[in-house]
Amino acid sequence: MNVRPYYGSQGKVNKDIWDTCTGDDSVRFWFLNNGITMVCDSFDFTRDPDNPLLKIKNAQIVNGCQTTVTLREAHEKKELNEKVKVLLRVYSTDNPSLVEKITLTTNNQNKITDRDLRANEPVQRDIEQRMSDQYDHFYERKNKQYSSLRSANKKKIVPSPKAAQAYLAVVRAKPANARGYLGAIWSDFYGEIFENASVADLLVSYKILQLCQTEALTTKKLHEISARERDCRVYGVFHIARTMGYILLKDSWGHGNLEEVEKLLAKFNDNSIPNNVYKEALDVVIAVREEDEKKSSTVPAMYFKNTVSQRNLNAKLKTSCGQGDAIPD
Repeated sequence: MNVRPYYGSQGKVNKDIWDTCTGDDSVRFWFLNNGITMVCDSFDFTRDPDNPLLKIKNAQIVNGCQTTVTLREAHEKKELNEKVKVLLRVYSTDNPSLVEKITLTTNNQNKITDRDLRANEPVQRDIEQRMSDQYDHFYERKNKQYSSLRSANKKKIVPSPKAAQAYLAVVRAKPANARGYLGAIWSDFYGEIFENASVADLLVSYKILQLCQTEALTTKKLHEISARERDCRVYGVFHIARTMGYILLKDSWGHGNLEEVEKLLAKFNDNSIPNNVYKEALDVVIAVREEDEKKSSTVPAMYFKNTVSQRNLNAKLKTSCGQGDAIPD
């Protein structure tokens, strides 16, 4: 009756179950694991403190397949730690509709994401505090954390996934990775982003990305543009943001360039970013796309997820955009 089959031992969750039931944390297994849910026709509980037993008739696991099979494999390979205990919930009923409801509800919980698991880490709390105290913005390290905010304050909410994507694309010059691998922000790219970024870097790159996304939304109203420009506006948002960041700051980011980053932030807050910056960045991305189309006809949605696009864009920026002045004060 379990709605999911066993997903194998190579997946992240099942690997973590294996590592816990066979490793040093095995004594804490039942604290760290969600446990197993079963339904049955009937059960009889023997309360002998020296040998307590639960005798179950016609048992069915409805939630906990991954845990059960992983524990069995560890046992068969003689790697299961004898200290492992698992939480078991058993429901006795002869009502089929109740069984179906138990199966549905125990398998239909809000998914805990990698972002959720990272939300309380010191670096995330620190970013939230600094962004509020120093820049009057609300860093949303948890989903819907600031959903109660209204009016002008709502516009100051900075969701952590968007800020991280923006930083990876604009500051770390990896727009294809930012577009195509959102989940990796909380794993493969986590240290690269959050161990290097100043809060000002995160905020400015987020505002650059916001501007580019706003422009993307207006694309359907533009009737006299080429198909290539339309594709770049819609699918190349992170690449345009990367290019804008280069044009505006020439990659002078980080704690050592805080003054210049904060000047740029002030311009975003005052809505005084020159209108031509987006257009200049768009033209660069269109040119790179045009050159690459001659070599490969990859559809835009896939092209802008391919690291070839970001490699060619970064090469273009270094050769054609030069090292001109940043925007005037």
